[in-house]
Amino acid sequence: MRADRTAAVMGLWLGGLATALAADTVPYHNDRFGFTLDVPLGWASDPPPANGDGATYRSPDRKAFVSAFGRIAQSHFADELKDAFAEHDGEVDTLKRSGKDWVVVSGLRQGTIFYRRGVRSCLGAVWNEVEIEYPQARKKEFDALVAKIAASLTPGIGADTGPCR
Repeated sequence: MRADRTAAVMGLWLGGLATALAADTVPYHNDRFGFTLDVPLGWASDPPPANGDGATYRSPDRKAFVSAFGRIAQSHFADELKDAFAEHDGEVDTLKRSGKDWVVVSGLRQGTIFYRRGVRSCLGAVWNEVEIEYPQARKKEFDALVAKIAASLTPGIGADTGPCR
């Protein structure tokens, strides 16, 4: 009976932790490509790339990261899909979905879960993408956070997006 209570308390605590993780985010805005994205509060930013195309944030234990970037899109969405659906070295895709102007790919690589979501914007001229990686053993802890971050990726107008109103 005591073990059941302990498990229940731990479940509530971990559920609370996951909820807290999902709730504690701050917005990141990319001036070059105009997109916004929620990133976890307290995660450290890597030095920004010289070209200003995005940002990477790392968890305090450095075992997880969120990376977001923009670029000029390929001329055909089929080419974006082909690139997005191509497995990288050591990856095993477990989810591949796409719509009219978006793609999601998720899977495993050496004990790590990766999640990528890309969106075309600016009348198809710009590609915005978020990539999240975290330890597979912490999947339940990260599920709500990943969902929140992925849903927050919002295209916008930036210095290099052109006249996409």
